[in-house]
Amino acid sequence: MAIGFDLAAAEVALTLRHELKGLSIVAVVPFEGMQLRFPKSQRALFEQITQEADEIVTLSTTYSPS
Repeated sequence: MAIGFDLAAAEVALTLRHELKGLSIVAVVPFEGMQLRFPKSQRALFEQITQEADEIVTLSTTYSPS
């Protein structure tokens, strides 16, 4: 769910969901609150994708460079 390719790929997947029955969208978020670091426009896209995703997996409660 990072800015760039991740969000673009998620947008495409949401669009294809109507054509490809059974397509499951899993949003993998590296850490809680990551989207708060995004510019406002990208944050809105992040929120839209996570609302429409079938599942959200958050890897960590806090940021870590590793």
